[in-house]
This record gives sequence, structure tokens and C-alpha cells, in this order.
Amino acid sequence: MKKYTADDIKPIDWEAHVRMRPEMYFPTPDVDAEEVAKAIEYSAKVLGAVETDFSEMDGWSYFCADKDWIFKSEFKFESIHEIFSGPGPFPEVKQQNAFRCESLCLAFSSSVYTASNGEVIVLKGSAPAGALLEAHLKKLGGWERVVGFKFIKSA
Repeated sequence: MKKYTADDIKPIDWEAHVRMRPEMYFPTPDVDAEEVAKAIEYSAKVLGAVETDFSEMDGWSYFCADKDWIFKSEFKFESIHEIFSGPGPFPEVKQQNAFRCESLCLAFSSSVYTASNGEVIVLKGSAPAGALLEAHLKKLGGWERVVGFKFIKSA
């Protein structure tokens, strides 16, 4: 029998894994932008958001929430980038293998950003440029947290 060492353990590329096995993370392997938003909504509602919305404009998909849930977890993430980088801990969900779902949008998007209180943070690719970004945020309304993503099936 082979003895395994730390050198035998190969880290997985989170985004590639999610794209390769979407049925492990979504109710259907045919993931669309609305399914991605529903995954984000799960984390948001567990952490305090009440009203949420999904909309699309100019090739961008948006998840919006009335409460900024991002840093409301018992687990203290160091940055918003850490929350979106992979399956982070989710102690509020008292289930085995529970994880924060925000990172799932990166696997199916060419660009992802988030906005709250006038601050825009790009998580992948880019955000809409200047006036277009302002127009999108104005049209979306006064949500405390917005996650915008350019959905593509084969990111």
C-alpha cells in the first residue's frame, strides 16, 4: 500500500472545479445568471438581508440586497476578496460542509464587482466604466450591497 505525503495532495482550482461539477453546487448542471444570484442570496439572507433582487442590464447581472451582509458572519474574514475567493466557512448554517456561496459567481463570470456605500471593489476582470457604472447603480436603486457580474457559462 502506498504511503501518501503532503506532496501527493494537489490543490484544486476552485473556479475550474465548480464549472466542471456545477451539479455539486447548484440544483441543476445548467447554471444561468439567476441561479448564481440565488446562490449569493442564500448567504445574504442567512446573514441578515431581508429584501433582495436580481436584474440584468447591458450584459451585466445584478444581485442586490437591502442589508450589507458581507462581514456579518461569526467567522471573521480579512477582506472581501477572501470571501469571494473560494468556499469559506459558514458557521451560521449548522450543517456539515456548509460554505459561503458568494464565490460561486466567479466561476461563471468574466467580471465581478461589488458596491456598497459608494465604494466599488473589483473582484475579477473589471466593473462597468465611469458613467455606465453610475447609471447602473442609479437604476438599481438604494440597495446597501450590490454584486454585479458578467455571466458566461464557460468562464
